[in-house]
Amino acid sequence: MSESGAFDLLRTFVHLERGAAASRIPLTRRFWSELAGGTRRYRGQLMGVVRVDGDSDHWEAHPAGDEFLFRLSGAMEVVLDGGARPRRVTLAARNSCCIVPKGTWHTLLMKKPGLLMFVTPGDGTRVRAAAK
Repeated sequence: MSESGAFDLLRTFVHLERGAAASRIPLTRRFWSELAGGTRRYRGQLMGVVRVDGDSDHWEAHPAGDEFLFRLSGAMEVVLDGGARPRRVTLAARNSCCIVPKGTWHTLLMKKPGLLMFVTPGDGTRVRAAAK
């Protein structure tokens, strides 16, 4: 049975697995490092909202499937590194969103602080540091 009641999507993500009840995942200090290190694994989709207040310090790729990004506020660029030259997708207009193709390395560049909702296949996510 799914958990009911209101909660803050900035502090608690949602795990969506086909055929299973949605579950809440409280964000802890170690959540991101555990996810990147493989000690946390999620089959299916992970959904949440992140505050974008600066350029991302890492690149990531999701080999298990496409990622959906939806700009809630602010303005940002999604940089997709999938060929000879990285492609930039601007998320600044109302209701703007994009799909990051399966396995494509990508990062975020902040133009104006805001909020970004994501739905991503968490299993097998790879992370690498962004050049400074």
